[in-house]
Amino acid sequence: MITSRSRRFLSGKELCLWSIHAIRDGGGFGSIIGRNSFQRMKPATLTLLDTIMKHYAGKV
Repeated sequence: MITSRSRRFLSGKELCLWSIHAIRDGGGFGSIIGRNSFQRMKPATLTLLDTIMKHYAGKV
């Protein structure tokens, strides 16, 4: 379990995925992402977006 105190030690990708988990677990169906994904190289961006979609689909 990640608490609010331990969140500050997460990297950009980890924090993004933690937020996705929190939104999904709270009943949300999506989130607005931008800078966190699109400042990466294209292969890394596509991998991150694929991972996010899997989290929302409940596959991760």
